[in-house]
Amino acid sequence: MKKKHQKLLEEGKNRFLSGDYEEALERYSLIFKDCPDHPDALFEAGKACYARKLYPEAGQYLERAEKLNPGNVALLELLAKVYQEEKLYQEAAGILQRLLLSSPSALRHYELGLLYERTGRYNEAAGELTKACGMGMGTAEMHHELGRIYWILGDGMKALGEFRKAGGKGEGSSVCLSLGLPAAGDHSELDEFLDTLRYGPDRGEVILDVGPKRGRKKTFQKDFSRTGDPFEVNRELNNREMKEGQSYLESKPRGLLVTLTHRCNLRCFMCNIGKPEWDMKKKTVAEIVRWLPYLQEIRWQGGEVFLSDFFEELYAEASRYPRISHSFITNGLLLDGKWAERFSNGNVDLITFSIDGVTKDVYEKIRAGGSFAKLLENLGILNERRSRKPGNLKTMLNAVIMESNYRQVLDFVEFASEYGFQYLQLSSIEDVTGPENIFLCRNGRALEFLRKKMPEVIRRSEEKKLVLRNCLPLPVEGGEKKRKIDKGHPSPGAKQELLCLLPWQYLSINYGGSVAPHCSCRKKTGSVDEYSLKELWNNEMMQLYRKMIFEGKAHLLCNQQCFNDIVPPEYRRIG
Repeated sequence: MKKKHQKLLEEGKNRFLSGDYEEALERYSLIFKDCPDHPDALFEAGKACYARKLYPEAGQYLERAEKLNPGNVALLELLAKVYQEEKLYQEAAGILQRLLLSSPSALRHYELGLLYERTGRYNEAAGELTKACGMGMGTAEMHHELGRIYWILGDGMKALGEFRKAGGKGEGSSVCLSLGLPAAGDHSELDEFLDTLRYGPDRGEVILDVGPKRGRKKTFQKDFSRTGDPFEVNRELNNREMKEGQSYLESKPRGLLVTLTHRCNLRCFMCNIGKPEWDMKKKTVAEIVRWLPYLQEIRWQGGEVFLSDFFEELYAEASRYPRISHSFITNGLLLDGKWAERFSNGNVDLITFSIDGVTKDVYEKIRAGGSFAKLLENLGILNERRSRKPGNLKTMLNAVIMESNYRQVLDFVEFASEYGFQYLQLSSIEDVTGPENIFLCRNGRALEFLRKKMPEVIRRSEEKKLVLRNCLPLPVEGGEKKRKIDKGHPSPGAKQELLCLLPWQYLSINYGGSVAPHCSCRKKTGSVDEYSLKELWNNEMMQLYRKMIFEGKAHLLCNQQCFNDIVPPEYRRIG
């Protein structure tokens, strides 16, 4: 029997070497009929399945073989590769850790570092790649990968050091290679990296020492230096592309809506955020950092932004760029004295508070888990900090009108005035189809009440110098007349406006990582969990938004509410 199995095993190996993997597997299956746990046949069958890209089957064979022959290095190395193909990164990392205990090598440290990077464990990735490079076998690829990890971790100086080492590994390497990229190809990501280092505060002299060899500085400046500030260069390019109606943009966005997390400290019955849980990945955070030199606006939201693991660090980095104005959406319950101080001293233009009741009973019914007393306390703290350093910081009260609170619609005006708000926004409920949605259910009593009260809401808001943003789907007598919006492209010499310029200027990272020009856009363009921001900025759907709006066909794609003049004027201007 053993001779028969040995013969089949040798035939299978020969078939494998000739590339006939199916024939090899047939030979091994004959062995399994007599001996299901033949360790050598299981290993060889795993190799053949891996070659055929049958990864689950390969994993099953190799796992059985490993139990029968533990510690087989070749088997473990192949099993780690199978796990990586199946995206079982934790299992693959466990095997590489075992192999490193018995036989350390630079290549295994490198492979483990790449696994950690794929799973977002960047500090551990940096540790493994540092070990790989320190074993005397650090290749250009290893140093380049370590430089990328340092850049993601925000350590630009270490990143540049590794890029220099990567460049020194190649013969006749150009400046571009010394920075860790091929000499030809798309260098836009490098431009972003260099602009962030060059124009980020306290980093102005970093680029002066980029060239590792004498004479390289001039070549570097010729290839990559830009005349002037990248913010102004990008703004001018973006304006030109908007005027020309370009669909594919060379310029980068000038504004971002950043949803960092679904996590929230409340359980509002009309809100589905947090179901399921979602947090922005580190790779997207790193991409946002690379775009900071070009931005003039960031809008932050959650969930609740203060619960994001990245918010404090990312906001601190963004605050170093004085041209970026910030706005926030929050329930206000975590906005303590520390944050009130930072926002009052920073370049924050607007904080929007989500407040759906002006009495304890109504507020705490809608915002389950909230404390009306804590809300009032935090509003007082913020107003006290604002009074010390009067500046640009304004506040908005956003009230979602529903069955539980519509009778307080006039009270929201009084509350907003008492607590120092400059804006009052009345919004309709979304994502709820039950009785609370008085607009969807056509609650006659509630709608008639609002029709009668809204003229007084408008009048009282004007008296108290509140800017009222009425987003309720309800016609109001005496309300502001809607302005006719031109839906086509401007003719030469005419002063017409497009419906919206957001697809040229803005990128919104919405709940769950979905992306669109704006959070109100009907058609989403992709997800940050699947694509990079760079890919999403110019993908087919983003280009379609630009094309349709410029050609006057926005009605085929855009949210119909946008034709009711809810698009702010600043998003219709080129400037």
